[in-house]
Amino acid sequence: MSNLNLNNNLNNNLNNNLNNNLNNNLNNNLNNNNDSSLNQPEQTWEDLVRAVYGDAYDNWDGSDYISNLEEDSEDDNADYIKSDIMGQDKNIKCPNDSIITLTPYDEDDDELCIIKIQNSDGIFQNGHCFTKNEVREWIKSDIDILPTNIMSIFTKPKKKENLLNGCSGKATGRLVVRLPDQMYVTLGSAEKILHNKNKIWYALPLFGGQNRRIGNLGSICGVGMNHGQIPGFKVFKLFTRAEIQKGMFVKETSDDYLLSLFMMDHMTPLVDILGLDDANNIETVGALRDTVFQRFTNGIIKNLLR
Repeated sequence: MSNLNLNNNLNNNLNNNLNNNLNNNLNNNLNNNNDSSLNQPEQTWEDLVRAVYGDAYDNWDGSDYISNLEEDSEDDNADYIKSDIMGQDKNIKCPNDSIITLTPYDEDDDELCIIKIQNSDGIFQNGHCFTKNEVREWIKSDIDILPTNIMSIFTKPKKKENLLNGCSGKATGRLVVRLPDQMYVTLGSAEKILHNKNKIWYALPLFGGQNRRIGNLGSICGVGMNHGQIPGFKVFKLFTRAEIQKGMFVKETSDDYLLSLFMMDHMTPLVDILGLDDANNIETVGALRDTVFQRFTNGIIKNLLR
Protein backbone atom coordinates (compact mmCIF):
# COMPACT_ATOMS: atom_id res chain seq x y z
CA MET A 1 0.00 0.00 0.00
CA SER A 2 1.40 3.44 -0.90
CA ASN A 3 2.21 5.95 1.83
CA LEU A 4 -0.46 8.28 0.41
CA ASN A 5 -3.15 5.61 0.58
CA LEU A 6 -1.98 4.54 4.01
CA ASN A 7 -2.20 8.10 5.32
CA ASN A 8 -5.61 8.62 3.78
CA ASN A 9 -6.98 5.36 5.10
CA LEU A 10 -5.65 5.92 8.60
CA ASN A 11 -6.82 9.51 8.74
CA ASN A 12 -10.30 8.43 7.72
CA ASN A 13 -10.31 5.57 10.20
CA LEU A 14 -9.04 7.75 13.01
CA ASN A 15 -11.71 10.35 12.42
CA ASN A 16 -14.51 7.81 12.07
CA ASN A 17 -13.60 5.75 15.10
CA LEU A 18 -11.73 8.10 17.43
CA ASN A 19 -14.52 9.24 19.73
CA ASN A 20 -16.73 6.15 19.54
CA ASN A 21 -14.05 3.49 19.80
CA LEU A 22 -10.85 4.66 21.45
CA ASN A 23 -12.38 7.15 23.86
CA ASN A 24 -14.84 4.52 25.06
CA ASN A 25 -12.02 2.05 25.62
CA LEU A 26 -9.95 4.68 27.40
CA ASN A 27 -12.80 5.69 29.68
CA ASN A 28 -13.63 2.07 30.47
CA ASN A 29 -10.04 1.24 31.35
CA LEU A 30 -9.22 4.35 33.34
CA ASN A 31 -12.48 5.29 35.04
CA ASN A 32 -14.22 2.04 35.97
CA ASN A 33 -12.97 1.51 39.50
CA ASN A 34 -15.11 -1.58 39.98
CA ASP A 35 -13.87 -3.30 36.83
CA SER A 36 -11.50 -6.23 36.69
CA SER A 37 -9.25 -4.07 34.48
CA LEU A 38 -7.80 -2.67 37.71
CA ASN A 39 -5.83 -5.89 37.91
CA GLN A 40 -4.47 -5.46 34.39
CA PRO A 41 -1.55 -3.28 33.25
CA GLU A 42 -2.78 0.23 32.49
CA GLN A 43 -3.13 0.86 28.77
CA THR A 44 -1.92 4.09 27.27
CA TRP A 45 -3.59 6.03 24.47
CA GLU A 46 -0.93 4.70 22.09
CA ASP A 47 -1.62 1.10 23.20
CA LEU A 48 -5.30 1.55 22.39
CA VAL A 49 -4.60 3.06 18.97
CA ARG A 50 -2.15 0.29 18.14
CA ALA A 51 -4.67 -2.36 19.22
CA VAL A 52 -7.11 -1.02 16.63
CA TYR A 53 -4.74 -0.33 13.74
CA GLY A 54 -1.92 -2.81 14.35
CA ASP A 55 1.09 -2.71 12.02
CA ALA A 56 -0.47 0.05 9.94
CA TYR A 57 -0.17 2.39 12.95
CA ASP A 58 3.51 1.52 13.50
CA ASN A 59 4.33 2.17 9.85
CA TRP A 60 2.51 5.50 9.64
CA ASP A 61 4.60 8.63 10.14
CA GLY A 62 1.60 10.55 11.53
CA SER A 63 2.04 13.55 9.26
CA ASP A 64 -0.99 15.78 8.82
CA TYR A 65 -3.26 13.74 11.04
CA ILE A 66 -6.77 15.08 11.35
CA SER A 67 -8.66 15.71 14.58
CA ASN A 68 -12.40 16.19 14.57
CA LEU A 69 -12.53 16.75 18.32
CA GLU A 70 -14.53 19.71 19.56
CA GLU A 71 -11.47 21.15 21.32
CA ASP A 72 -9.57 21.33 18.02
CA SER A 73 -12.33 22.99 16.02
CA GLU A 74 -11.24 26.08 14.13
CA ASP A 75 -14.79 27.39 14.00
CA ASP A 76 -15.31 29.94 16.78
CA ASN A 77 -19.11 29.86 16.32
CA ALA A 78 -19.57 33.41 17.63
CA ASP A 79 -23.07 33.97 18.99
CA TYR A 80 -25.01 37.24 18.81
CA ILE A 81 -26.69 37.90 22.15
CA LYS A 82 -29.74 40.12 22.55
CA SER A 83 -31.56 39.46 25.78
CA ASP A 84 -33.34 41.22 28.60
CA ILE A 85 -34.28 38.14 30.63
CA MET A 86 -31.87 38.79 33.46
CA GLY A 87 -34.06 39.47 36.47
CA GLN A 88 -33.42 42.33 38.86
CA ASP A 89 -29.98 43.48 39.99
CA LYS A 90 -30.95 45.69 42.91
CA ASN A 91 -28.92 43.65 45.38
CA ILE A 92 -26.41 40.85 45.28
CA LYS A 93 -27.82 37.68 46.80
CA CYS A 94 -25.09 35.10 47.21
CA PRO A 95 -26.05 31.45 46.68
CA ASN A 96 -22.72 30.26 48.05
CA ASP A 97 -20.40 30.69 51.03
CA SER A 98 -16.79 31.72 50.54
CA ILE A 99 -14.72 28.80 49.28
CA ILE A 100 -11.73 30.44 50.99
CA THR A 101 -13.15 31.10 54.49
CA LEU A 102 -16.16 28.71 54.25
CA THR A 103 -18.33 31.45 55.82
CA PRO A 104 -21.31 33.42 54.37
CA TYR A 105 -20.53 36.62 52.54
CA ASP A 106 -21.42 40.05 53.88
CA GLU A 107 -23.71 41.30 51.13
CA ASP A 108 -22.89 44.90 52.07
CA ASP A 109 -19.19 44.34 51.40
CA ASP A 110 -17.99 46.86 48.79
CA GLU A 111 -15.59 44.23 47.42
CA LEU A 112 -18.31 41.64 46.82
CA CYS A 113 -18.98 40.55 43.24
CA ILE A 114 -21.12 37.93 41.57
CA ILE A 115 -20.83 36.20 38.19
CA LYS A 116 -24.16 35.10 36.75
CA ILE A 117 -24.51 32.33 34.20
CA GLN A 118 -27.45 31.25 32.09
CA ASN A 119 -29.70 28.38 33.07
CA SER A 120 -31.13 25.91 30.56
CA ASP A 121 -33.75 28.48 29.54
CA GLY A 122 -31.12 31.13 28.79
CA ILE A 123 -31.99 33.20 31.86
CA PHE A 124 -29.19 34.66 33.96
CA GLN A 125 -30.45 33.23 37.20
CA ASN A 126 -27.63 31.21 38.72
CA GLY A 127 -24.50 32.83 40.04
CA HIS A 128 -21.39 32.52 42.17
CA CYS A 129 -20.11 35.11 44.65
CA PHE A 130 -16.55 36.07 45.55
CA THR A 131 -14.70 39.16 46.72
CA LYS A 132 -12.13 41.04 44.74
CA ASN A 133 -9.64 40.44 47.54
CA GLU A 134 -10.17 36.68 47.25
CA VAL A 135 -9.37 36.89 43.54
CA ARG A 136 -6.29 39.00 44.28
CA GLU A 137 -4.95 36.50 46.80
CA TRP A 138 -5.81 33.62 44.46
CA ILE A 139 -3.78 35.17 41.66
CA LYS A 140 -1.02 36.38 43.97
CA SER A 141 -0.33 32.78 45.02
CA ASP A 142 1.17 32.18 41.57
CA ILE A 143 4.04 34.66 41.97
CA ASP A 144 7.50 33.06 41.53
CA ILE A 145 6.10 29.68 40.46
CA LEU A 146 4.69 28.23 37.26
CA PRO A 147 1.14 29.62 37.52
CA THR A 148 -1.69 27.22 38.18
CA ASN A 149 -4.41 29.87 37.93
CA ILE A 150 -3.17 31.75 34.86
CA MET A 151 -3.13 29.43 31.88
CA SER A 152 -3.52 29.44 28.13
CA ILE A 153 -5.57 28.02 25.31
CA PHE A 154 -3.40 25.31 23.73
CA THR A 155 -2.64 24.37 20.15
CA LYS A 156 -3.64 20.97 18.84
CA PRO A 157 -0.96 18.36 19.70
CA LYS A 158 1.71 17.82 17.06
CA LYS A 159 1.82 14.07 17.62
CA LYS A 160 -1.14 11.76 17.01
CA GLU A 161 -0.47 9.75 20.18
CA ASN A 162 -1.02 12.94 22.19
CA LEU A 163 -4.47 13.63 20.78
CA LEU A 164 -6.11 13.00 24.17
CA ASN A 165 -3.37 13.97 26.62
CA GLY A 166 -2.35 17.11 24.68
CA CYS A 167 1.31 16.74 25.61
CA SER A 168 2.81 17.90 22.31
CA GLY A 169 0.52 20.94 22.15
CA LYS A 170 1.77 24.41 23.06
CA ALA A 171 0.51 27.32 25.14
CA THR A 172 -0.48 30.35 23.06
CA GLY A 173 -0.87 34.07 23.76
CA ARG A 174 -4.58 33.54 24.47
CA LEU A 175 -4.24 33.70 28.26
CA VAL A 176 -7.05 32.74 30.62
CA VAL A 177 -7.55 32.95 34.38
CA ARG A 178 -9.01 30.20 36.53
CA LEU A 179 -11.18 31.83 39.19
CA PRO A 180 -11.63 30.34 42.70
CA ASP A 181 -14.87 28.64 41.59
CA GLN A 182 -12.86 26.93 38.78
CA MET A 183 -14.47 28.99 35.99
CA TYR A 184 -12.05 29.95 33.20
CA VAL A 185 -12.34 33.54 31.97
CA THR A 186 -10.20 35.51 29.56
CA LEU A 187 -7.36 37.57 30.97
CA GLY A 188 -9.26 40.71 29.98
CA SER A 189 -12.31 39.54 31.95
CA ALA A 190 -10.17 39.05 35.07
CA GLU A 191 -8.89 42.57 34.53
CA LYS A 192 -12.50 43.81 34.54
CA ILE A 193 -13.26 42.07 37.83
CA LEU A 194 -10.32 43.66 39.61
CA HIS A 195 -10.35 47.14 38.09
CA ASN A 196 -13.98 47.94 37.35
CA LYS A 197 -16.49 49.26 39.88
CA ASN A 198 -19.20 47.00 38.46
CA LYS A 199 -20.21 44.27 40.93
CA ILE A 200 -22.50 42.04 38.87
CA TRP A 201 -21.08 40.29 35.82
CA TYR A 202 -22.76 38.14 33.19
CA ALA A 203 -20.69 35.25 31.82
CA LEU A 204 -21.15 33.95 28.29
CA PRO A 205 -19.07 31.15 26.77
CA LEU A 206 -16.79 31.85 23.84
CA PHE A 207 -16.54 29.54 20.82
CA GLY A 208 -20.27 28.85 20.81
CA GLY A 209 -19.94 27.00 24.10
CA GLN A 210 -17.39 24.53 22.76
CA ASN A 211 -14.59 23.33 25.02
CA ARG A 212 -11.01 24.37 24.39
CA ARG A 213 -7.71 22.79 25.33
CA ILE A 214 -6.28 24.60 28.38
CA GLY A 215 -2.77 24.19 29.77
CA ASN A 216 0.09 25.72 31.71
CA LEU A 217 2.12 28.57 30.25
CA GLY A 218 5.32 26.50 30.18
CA SER A 219 3.72 23.85 27.93
CA ILE A 220 4.93 21.27 30.45
CA CYS A 221 3.35 17.82 30.39
CA GLY A 222 3.37 16.80 34.05
CA VAL A 223 1.31 14.72 36.45
CA GLY A 224 -1.53 16.71 38.00
CA MET A 225 -1.05 19.60 35.56
CA ASN A 226 -3.23 21.00 32.82
CA HIS A 227 -1.44 20.46 29.51
CA GLY A 228 -4.09 20.68 26.84
CA GLN A 229 -5.74 17.34 27.56
CA ILE A 230 -9.24 16.30 26.58
CA PRO A 231 -12.04 17.07 27.45
CA GLY A 232 -10.84 20.65 27.89
CA PHE A 233 -12.83 23.50 29.44
CA LYS A 234 -15.32 26.17 28.47
CA VAL A 235 -13.85 29.69 28.38
CA PHE A 236 -16.11 32.54 29.45
CA LYS A 237 -16.14 36.24 28.72
CA LEU A 238 -17.71 38.68 31.20
CA PHE A 239 -20.16 41.46 30.33
CA THR A 240 -22.07 44.16 32.17
CA ARG A 241 -25.87 44.22 32.20
CA ALA A 242 -25.86 47.18 29.78
CA GLU A 243 -23.68 45.27 27.31
CA ILE A 244 -25.98 42.24 27.42
CA GLN A 245 -29.07 44.40 26.86
CA LYS A 246 -27.41 46.28 24.01
CA GLY A 247 -26.53 43.03 22.25
CA MET A 248 -23.14 41.93 20.96
CA PHE A 249 -21.24 39.13 19.30
CA VAL A 250 -19.64 36.86 21.88
CA LYS A 251 -16.21 36.56 20.31
CA GLU A 252 -12.57 37.13 21.13
CA THR A 253 -11.12 40.62 20.82
CA SER A 254 -7.74 42.16 21.61
CA ASP A 255 -9.16 43.29 24.98
CA ASP A 256 -9.52 39.67 26.05
CA TYR A 257 -5.81 38.95 26.04
CA LEU A 258 -4.07 42.31 26.47
CA LEU A 259 -0.26 42.61 26.43
CA SER A 260 -0.29 42.63 22.61
CA LEU A 261 -0.48 38.82 22.58
CA PHE A 262 -3.54 38.63 20.33
CA MET A 263 -1.46 37.77 17.29
CA MET A 264 -2.50 37.55 13.64
CA ASP A 265 -2.41 33.77 14.02
CA HIS A 266 -4.35 33.25 17.25
CA MET A 267 -2.70 29.86 17.76
CA THR A 268 0.89 31.12 17.66
CA PRO A 269 2.79 29.27 20.42
CA LEU A 270 3.78 31.46 23.34
CA VAL A 271 7.42 30.34 23.05
CA ASP A 272 7.46 31.77 19.51
CA ILE A 273 5.87 35.05 20.64
CA LEU A 274 8.54 35.41 23.34
CA GLY A 275 11.35 34.33 20.99
CA LEU A 276 12.19 31.23 23.01
CA ASP A 277 11.94 28.54 20.36
CA ASP A 278 15.19 28.94 18.42
CA ALA A 279 16.05 25.52 16.99
CA ASN A 280 19.51 26.75 16.01
CA ASN A 281 20.43 27.78 19.54
CA ILE A 282 18.55 25.28 21.67
CA GLU A 283 20.98 25.13 24.60
CA THR A 284 21.02 28.89 25.15
CA VAL A 285 17.27 29.15 24.74
CA GLY A 286 16.72 26.29 27.16
CA ALA A 287 18.86 27.98 29.80
CA LEU A 288 16.98 31.26 29.46
CA ARG A 289 13.44 29.91 29.09
CA ASP A 290 12.66 29.37 32.77
CA THR A 291 13.91 32.81 33.75
CA VAL A 292 12.07 34.59 30.96
CA PHE A 293 8.83 32.72 31.64
CA GLN A 294 8.99 33.50 35.35
CA ARG A 295 9.51 37.20 34.72
CA PHE A 296 6.77 37.14 32.12
CA THR A 297 4.21 35.44 34.36
CA ASN A 298 5.16 37.57 37.37
CA GLY A 299 4.64 40.64 35.19
CA ILE A 300 1.14 39.48 34.23
CA ILE A 301 0.25 38.87 37.89
CA LYS A 302 1.64 42.19 39.10
CA ASN A 303 -0.24 44.01 36.35
CA LEU A 304 -3.50 42.39 37.48
CA LEU A 305 -2.75 43.26 41.12
CA ARG A 306 -1.69 46.84 40.47
